[in-house]
Amino acid sequence: MYLGGRQMAVRTAFLFPGQGSQYVGMGNALFLESAVARQIFEEANDVLGFDVAKLCFKGDLTELTDTYNAQPAILTVSMAAFRTLMAETPIKPFILAGHSLGEISALVASGAIRFQDGLRLVRRRGYLMREASISAPGSMAAISGMPLEMIEKKCAEYSNHDQILVLSNINSPDQIVISGDTRMVTKACELLTEEGAYATLLNVSAAFHSPLMKQASCEFAAELNRIQFSELKWPVLSNVTALPYRSYHDIADYLTRQMVSTVMWSKSMQYLKYNQVEAAIEMEPRNVLRNLMKWNEPQIKTYSYKGVESMDLMEELLNAWKTTEPEATTSTHSLVERCLAIAICTRNRNWSEGEYRLGVVEPYRQVKLMQDKIESENRQPAYDEMVQAIQMLKSVFVTKKAPIDEQTERLQQLFRESGTSAMFSTEAILHKGLFQ
Repeated sequence: MYLGGRQMAVRTAFLFPGQGSQYVGMGNALFLESAVARQIFEEANDVLGFDVAKLCFKGDLTELTDTYNAQPAILTVSMAAFRTLMAETPIKPFILAGHSLGEISALVASGAIRFQDGLRLVRRRGYLMREASISAPGSMAAISGMPLEMIEKKCAEYSNHDQILVLSNINSPDQIVISGDTRMVTKACELLTEEGAYATLLNVSAAFHSPLMKQASCEFAAELNRIQFSELKWPVLSNVTALPYRSYHDIADYLTRQMVSTVMWSKSMQYLKYNQVEAAIEMEPRNVLRNLMKWNEPQIKTYSYKGVESMDLMEELLNAWKTTEPEATTSTHSLVERCLAIAICTRNRNWSEGEYRLGVVEPYRQVKLMQDKIESENRQPAYDEMVQAIQMLKSVFVTKKAPIDEQTERLQQLFRESGTSAMFSTEAILHKGLFQ
């Protein structure tokens, strides 16, 4: 991840919505006012073989809501918003996050997945999820008014080997979605209501983000394995871990697991708060994630971006970015070099040759080879390369038994001198298991 030598005016997260946010007319204003957006729709038409704009602007709602159509349509609209925002404003993301389908949109925005490949992936994902609703029908329900721990406990009590019932989405402390066999979900709604919760069956015909999606996830994994992924320009939060992807090598695994796992949205928003994110922008369509932010981390000011009509509401954020002067270019290229230098300079207090070889010599050798490659290609290190260098340094600290105060001081100096303080949190790396 490289921020182009620009000082981060306001730590801003870009959010990408998932299925359910579609509506007839979505993206129309962007299409009319932005050549960048029109180009995105044209690319989508070429890849998918039908008029995506017509489907989004004038299509039948039932047709648009079909998961086979909704997923590529939402990806197209979100990318039209993202690329227009990037082209026409000075705002740049500190981090990206997407809800379910939106995670793929975030990965496309980060450059890890080509837009054309993303369209094919979500089209296939939508098809597989639609087929799963036929072969393994299920239901979902939104639960509120009851603590998460209680809902989780009750689901475990109600379910059995033959009837699946799981938490599929933890959207906020007071919005939990359960998923599973239809009879079990219906029964759970009745029992949870008796316990004082509010339960609403959702208008879906499949149990998304549950073990009932296992076959679909296996077939989707095969599709993912055909894609050539690239390094991420900006960090992207995984729905499965609520932490940033460590590398593009994790994409196939995490997106496969996501189909059968709980979407950890509330924890993802906690991660933003912990890393001092001050603002967030939800890409079109709708403002579902903006509303959820009010329940998760209300101190993070959140906007919805739908083109020119959004600019007045975003005036404060825009002004903060416009008045930020570009700083003298600080080379993040030096972060990897500095990690290597700090590793050498750190005093050793561990005289076990085996531990030293595994925890110091081998990680250092791998990062040194990586740095040689970066230099030979005359480029900036990618985000995952910087993460690898920091992981190496942390391993060296632990193996050499460096005191925690020394570790803290050295990391703070590293991030300050390499101009990467906006990217990494010393406390998160040392105390919160970041990158693990």
